[in-house]
Amino acid sequence: MPPGQLVGYALAALGDTNADGMPVWFSGRSLARALSLPKLLERWASAAPPAQPLPPEAHERARMGAAEPAEAVVDAISAVEHATAALAADERDVAASVAHAAGDMVTAVCTVTGKASELDRVQWEVAEQFDRAARTPGVG
Repeated sequence: MPPGQLVGYALAALGDTNADGMPVWFSGRSLARALSLPKLLERWASAAPPAQPLPPEAHERARMGAAEPAEAVVDAISAVEHATAALAADERDVAASVAHAAGDMVTAVCTVTGKASELDRVQWEVAEQFDRAARTPGVG
């Protein structure tokens, strides 16, 4: 294996420590087969490349222009329409990918819109329930 080649990853939750005070690490695959690095790379490879960032207008004081979030919404709607058409055409081989993508979208929306409030807690509960429902039994 060449040095510097990514072969996996691990996650630890803040505050989740062992008796020695060290973080408790979990590999992606140990959390769910769909979270293994090869499965994630496969899913990411099928995604369209990101659009070039839209620069801010001269009057905007930001790293990204106000048009960029709107463009992201347009891209998301397009992806949903594509997935809907694929499912309507009975392309069963894409169903699991559509479910995973929808789960990713729900998580992204929660991350972007989340505030420290009761609504935020409810959004994340919905995202977690959708993630569980989107898993395809026996497919990893």
